[in-house]
Amino acid sequence: MPRHTQLALIVTLLTSVVACSSDTRETTTATSATAATTATAATATAATAATAGSGAAKLFPDGLVDSENQPVNIDYLDGKLVALYFSAKWCAPCRKFTPLLIKYRNENRDDFEVVLVSSDRKVEQQQEYMKKAKMPWPAVAFNSPAANKLKELNTKRSIPTLIIMDEDGEQITSTGRNLVTNNVAVDRIKTGTMEKENYTCGKCTKIHVRKKFILGRKK
Repeated sequence: MPRHTQLALIVTLLTSVVACSSDTRETTTATSATAATTATAATATAATAATAGSGAAKLFPDGLVDSENQPVNIDYLDGKLVALYFSAKWCAPCRKFTPLLIKYRNENRDDFEVVLVSSDRKVEQQQEYMKKAKMPWPAVAFNSPAANKLKELNTKRSIPTLIIMDEDGEQITSTGRNLVTNNVAVDRIKTGTMEKENYTCGKCTKIHVRKKFILGRKK
């Protein structure tokens, strides 16, 4: 083979090698960019999920409403104890307890909020009750799936009942009415614990076990 033909063949081969190397670098760069984009998207999704998984979002997936039945932003509930207030306009004991609850809530508004879960018969009655009592807190939408689900927490099926939930949307105690009536400090509720307690039901001779809420110590 003539020398100039050999040189031409060598140059062609080198060009091909360089081109393949360049294509590989571009593919690697593109893959890295795609991975970075995917990671960013995953981070954003996780952040959204974290927000959606907050205590308020878990308790009130469809949001809350005011006395005009208009939507209320629930973000302000984050970091607070939330007291589910099972009550109704037609209930005399409820009307008596509501002013005490308003006073307690206003004195502890930075750490404690109330949400009405109405047992009224019509949405108009719920609105009238909120306005007449001058409730400073929102309500779960009347007769909504969320309201009906929350009512399952009120196992005694009596009103007024105040069930206090922690910042993660988990139940702390169903004795909120007594705690408010006795003006127990919010800090003691926050630092309270659930402990097992033995008791007799009076219907049999067996010893039963139940959970009992113990308040945190006084400061």
